[in-house]
Amino acid sequence: MTDLTALSLDAINNALDYCHETLAIESDYEAHAADLDADWAREEALRQMAEDRKTERDFEAQIVDGTPYSIGELRRAFSLVANTEHWKYPVDAKVSGCLQDVLRSAIPFMTGSQPTFEDLGGGWVRVRADGYFAAVGA
Repeated sequence: MTDLTALSLDAINNALDYCHETLAIESDYEAHAADLDADWAREEALRQMAEDRKTERDFEAQIVDGTPYSIGELRRAFSLVANTEHWKYPVDAKVSGCLQDVLRSAIPFMTGSQPTFEDLGGGWVRVRADGYFAAVGA
């Protein structure tokens, strides 16, 4: 054990300052530990979201077997004709005739039902399909 009477007043003050700084650092860490945990959780959530977005982009880019279209292209095409009340209801929409090819793949991919097309003239067609509920017997 150190004999404090042998230490100078400056040495004692320096030792006390060191103790106060150490306690302040520990106290500051404890006060901010929850913030550090929240920051870590936020960073982890952002990392997971970025990974999920990459996975979703990879999924959307996959080409569907038997078609020249990706999953994302089929979803976007189907969204143009999907029933506005619920996507699983029957399809009945007027669209540009240039969409026929992609819709011949998109509607079965999304609903399991086969589309029919009626030429309306002027480059327009009416597309109809039973929809998902009918296709699965619901």
